[in-house]
Amino acid sequence: MAGPQIARPPVGATLDFDTSKDATLRAKVAISFVSVDGAVKNLAADAPAWDFAGTQAATKARWASYLGRIAIGGGQTDQLKTFYAALYHSLQYPVTFNDVDGGYAGFDGKVHNTGGRTQYANFSGWDIYRSEIPLLATLAPDETSDMMQSLVNDADQYGWLPKWPVYNDESGVMNGDSVAPIIAGAYAFGARDFDAGKALAQLVKGATKDGAVGWGYQERPNVVAYQQLGYVPSADNENVSMTEEYAIDDFAIGQFAAAIGDDDTAATFATRGQNWQHVFDPSTGYVRPHASDGAYPAGPVLVPPPPGQFAPTGFAEGNAAQYTWMVPQNLAGLIGAVGGRDAAIKRLDDLFTKLNVGPVEPYYWAGNEPMFSVPWTYDYLGQPWKTQDVVRRVQSELFAPTPDGEPGNDDLGAQSAWYVWSALGLYPVTPGTTDLAVNTPLFPHVEIRTGAEVYLRKMLIPQLAIESRLSYTFEVVDIKNVDPSASAIIQSLSGNTKVSKVSLQLLRDTRDKIVNTTYGNRIEVNTELADVKVAMLVGAEGPGLTEHAMRASDVRVRIPMSRGTDSLNVATAAALAFYERVRVGGAGGPPACGGERSDLGRLTK
Repeated sequence: MAGPQIARPPVGATLDFDTSKDATLRAKVAISFVSVDGAVKNLAADAPAWDFAGTQAATKARWASYLGRIAIGGGQTDQLKTFYAALYHSLQYPVTFNDVDGGYAGFDGKVHNTGGRTQYANFSGWDIYRSEIPLLATLAPDETSDMMQSLVNDADQYGWLPKWPVYNDESGVMNGDSVAPIIAGAYAFGARDFDAGKALAQLVKGATKDGAVGWGYQERPNVVAYQQLGYVPSADNENVSMTEEYAIDDFAIGQFAAAIGDDDTAATFATRGQNWQHVFDPSTGYVRPHASDGAYPAGPVLVPPPPGQFAPTGFAEGNAAQYTWMVPQNLAGLIGAVGGRDAAIKRLDDLFTKLNVGPVEPYYWAGNEPMFSVPWTYDYLGQPWKTQDVVRRVQSELFAPTPDGEPGNDDLGAQSAWYVWSALGLYPVTPGTTDLAVNTPLFPHVEIRTGAEVYLRKMLIPQLAIESRLSYTFEVVDIKNVDPSASAIIQSLSGNTKVSKVSLQLLRDTRDKIVNTTYGNRIEVNTELADVKVAMLVGAEGPGLTEHAMRASDVRVRIPMSRGTDSLNVATAAALAFYERVRVGGAGGPPACGGERSDLGRLTK
């Protein structure tokens, strides 16, 4: 049924049906942003028959084809439900905007045609660049390429790139220029089938030119002052957050430019990517509002917001204690600025005293995007076990397979994508790059399909295996700063020994030997010999040995790794993630996932 088009304020209709003989009401609905005729064509293409069961089965099969790109082995039922619910939410946005014939309403108000591609809309830019876009580009590079081309199309029609577009207009939600790390991150993680040259030109325009369009949209408010001073002055209410976001945006542009061979632009924006320093007050060790005359405000660092304002002045949804850590493009510089390794560790320990406080208290806010990557900062400080502790606390205390099972607004999949990455034992800390920090995966076995033939298969190194028994062989290669009794026990562990309590942590100075992340839709790993550090807790059971614990040891062990199946036979879900690239040919499907494999059957039956 299709009626006339109605262009007026919101209207409605009431339909009555006789259900005395049949209480089942069937309806087919389609929409178009172009015309009623377009909606009719969409309906004919997507639901040609009155076949509810067939449509349901086809829909489930299509969703399974996407959700199945990550196969899980093992884990508890609630963990599996939470994981796949999060993955499902991560894949819901952006949305298809064009009709089946390719027509769509452009940013210029005219009807355009995709020419065989898909036009996407509804990008929650400020939220999704941190976690969701890298995940989409990894799992669905073709679709993500179309998303990036959609943004380029929008800029062609609008004159400027949108950063939080809703359908065919820009909403202006949130500060920053988040389209930059969206495009750079997508390209880095393998979504490259779009006009990258035109995208870079538009990004540079948005980062250097002042102008307004439409209802008054500006891609970068305060862009003139930002370029003159290196920061957004405190006259703008969200000046600190805006400066930090622009610095991340600039860094991402530099990475994108370098990736496509524009070295001059890359150098310019690499320098601009360090503008966070211009809102860092060295006298206090916090980022703070910075006046155009160079002055920082007198008085305390942490002040409550004025009445009626959500966050303290200078910040968008956060405060100085939280935003000080939002420098993912230069964690080494930030650590030095706050006083060095020990001072940074103490600050982080205090920050994580609470996990989800909102924008006023000086603690972690797991439910908001600016703090998404902060737990992994411990990795860069040589204390990865603290990353593990915080991530697992957030997963177990703030996520659940319930309608309110997230710590904050999902923001079109951003919060869910955080959970997916963290459950895999990886996190894309640095926007615009493929740098992945590690934590202990939630599941003992994972396979990630990144393309038509390429899978990533997780191999396991045990970590924090508190309630399990492991059996594997390793060689002690170096012992330092350990008391003699502990040293003797560790030496006796060489060989095939049952170990009851083990914590193996990545050595920072050998990280590049172990995890080699590369551009494209793959993660490659040297799995022959891995140097690992016994960093937290070691206990052993064996003839003549009693359980013994030691902390902060400096023991290095070497574990032989094969390129086949899981050579360590680890009987626990606690592990550092090592991913091996496996190429699969023919119709055989992915390699078998060790342990109990979840093919969604446990969740959907």
